[in-house]
Amino acid sequence: MRSAKVKQVGRMRPGDHLYLAFGSDEEQREIVCDFITDGLALDEKVVFVGDRSTADTVAGWLDGHSRAAGTAGAADTVGGRGFLQVRPAESAYLTEGHFDPDSVLTALRTEVAAAQREAFSGLRLAVEMSWALRGAPGSGRLPEYERRLEEVFHDGSVTGLCLYDRRLFDGGVLGHMTRLHPTAVEANALHDDRMLRITRTFDPVGLSVAGAVDTTTVPALAAVLNKRAAAAGHEDIRLDVAGLEFIDVAGLRAIVETAGRLQGRVLRMTNLAPALRRVVSLVGWDQSPGLEFDDEAVLA
Repeated sequence: MRSAKVKQVGRMRPGDHLYLAFGSDEEQREIVCDFITDGLALDEKVVFVGDRSTADTVAGWLDGHSRAAGTAGAADTVGGRGFLQVRPAESAYLTEGHFDPDSVLTALRTEVAAAQREAFSGLRLAVEMSWALRGAPGSGRLPEYERRLEEVFHDGSVTGLCLYDRRLFDGGVLGHMTRLHPTAVEANALHDDRMLRITRTFDPVGLSVAGAVDTTTVPALAAVLNKRAAAAGHEDIRLDVAGLEFIDVAGLRAIVETAGRLQGRVLRMTNLAPALRRVVSLVGWDQSPGLEFDDEAVLA
């Protein structure tokens, strides 16, 4: 079940209490790294509460994220007192072996006050919620806790992200959490203007293109495709164009040229409109090296 509203992680603001129901390690890593690095850039105190992920795990995520972005690493702050702290779920949520929403909310208010005393611009909190599946006494009070978090978030002093692994939680629980979080978070768009929006997809892994590709937007499409081709390693590139409203010859050529540079890999276009599929076939580009189609479009 999907929330009625979705916000890119880079657009989160103080007072936001959002959630991510992720289906892969890559999706969690991508969004959490952006969440953390945004907080560091804003001089916030960032706390990551891990259940399956340790301080070393988060450090590895941030190192890889900074290398991909071509920036200095932030991972040397992990485990320190400074801007970023990684804590185990046991110490934050399961003190003395049980879950008590009252004590956790009290501790959160204390954390907010400490961040203010330490002159941080705010508190940023991300939590892996899989601790609730351990069967510890009090775990059934999780929905109550999620509702009562608004007592802390309402004044805009905290930015929060609850992380639910779809591979672990059943649909009933996820549906309940969706209702308790009116807004979900998604990965930042790779390109987003009035004409063209390009985003990453994680299930399956690839890119999604929506809008129009013409002379004004083809450079953005080409840049994203080139970067993805360089970063994909030995993986194929999946390009979902279900939301594509228009693409000119220059846009199609950019896709064909990217496919031709993949050297043993393929660029697979999915959900291509039948009319566009026929155009590609008529000009012979469907025979281009490295380019494949899912052929869900019917060539009538």
